[in-house]
Amino acid sequence: MSKKFVVVISILLLNSLLLWGATNGGNSLLHVQTASSLKPGRLQFKPSMSFYTKAVESLGQAQPQSTGWWSVTGDAALSYGIINHFDVVAMMRLYQDTNRPGEHNIPDDLFLDFKAGSIALGSDRSQAGAILSFRIPMGDMHNYPFEIYAGGAFEFGIMGLFSYYMDPYFPERDISFHLNLGYYSHNDKGQVLFDEIKNPQGTVIAPALEASTGAAQLQYGVGFVFPTELFNINLELWGGAFTSEPDTAVFSRENYMYFTPSITFKPVEAVNFDLGADIRVTKDENTTGIPAGYPRGLNNNVGTKYPNYNSWKFYLGMNFVLIRESASFRSGRGVDVRKKLDFYESMMQEKERTKSIEEELRRIRREREQAEKELEELRQLLEEEDRK
Repeated sequence: MSKKFVVVISILLLNSLLLWGATNGGNSLLHVQTASSLKPGRLQFKPSMSFYTKAVESLGQAQPQSTGWWSVTGDAALSYGIINHFDVVAMMRLYQDTNRPGEHNIPDDLFLDFKAGSIALGSDRSQAGAILSFRIPMGDMHNYPFEIYAGGAFEFGIMGLFSYYMDPYFPERDISFHLNLGYYSHNDKGQVLFDEIKNPQGTVIAPALEASTGAAQLQYGVGFVFPTELFNINLELWGGAFTSEPDTAVFSRENYMYFTPSITFKPVEAVNFDLGADIRVTKDENTTGIPAGYPRGLNNNVGTKYPNYNSWKFYLGMNFVLIRESASFRSGRGVDVRKKLDFYESMMQEKERTKSIEEELRRIRREREQAEKELEELRQLLEEEDRK
């Protein structure tokens, strides 16, 4: 059993105990964000674990050998509702495979999301919001294959959010649709993509390779949620299209799109479980051109260029609600409660009104039937009188 395999299995077991959850914090699917913000005082813990592996034949040798390549990611996120319509998510990437010398980042980067949401558009069925996102580099290595590009710079982006809920008062109990569209800057011009390479004598044989351009992309996503009593069935289509292409020495420099089906198991309100899989929709592609002397990842294999993006990736997860909401919000949320009470009172009144109308219609029907019977009897009497 290889050392790499033992390390990965250990990480998976650790994640199953401590770091099992959704990749996004706050109110979100695995990738697509909803336009709803957390209630004030609500605190959630959403760690995450995802993995991909590929067996590759090493060519150009007398005896071809099979090599296992891995892309394992472990995150831990805290989400907090600050005030009405605003929440914040802080997510630490605790583990990231790099497939570079040194093999992995522990930790990787810090992600911060500031969200404004739950803004009604005409009715409570339609909601809008926005997220301001930041990625703060903390890992030792960046620009690794099989993952969305990260150049190791201070990255930022803004995302517009739209959601439509079939049930405006209990949105989590009925079908919902979600749309994301935003701009993301990698801010990586001049960023070191590969450190300088030295020979055993300490002589530099390849200088540090820096990004010659600043990459930016348009990010998008659509999501669908079909809830039942115990499960949510989720479907997502998401991806990115570069408006400014990364340097040619960058892994994962192509446009990408994924389809992600997932299931959320909800045994109790405070804990739920996630299981999902990314399935790449875009074609196999590798336009990376790394100069000789630098690590080329899978492209070290003679005559072979493997796709930069993983063709699939599994997600396993768990979500803890640590605090439902603040006491002050529970006592002061009269507006939402009043709206729900008014809604159900109007439903009951409408039901009673409908019941009364139905009873009145039945009475009128009975009276009409009785009148028709009496008319028939009078007609028969008149016919008898005429015969006399």
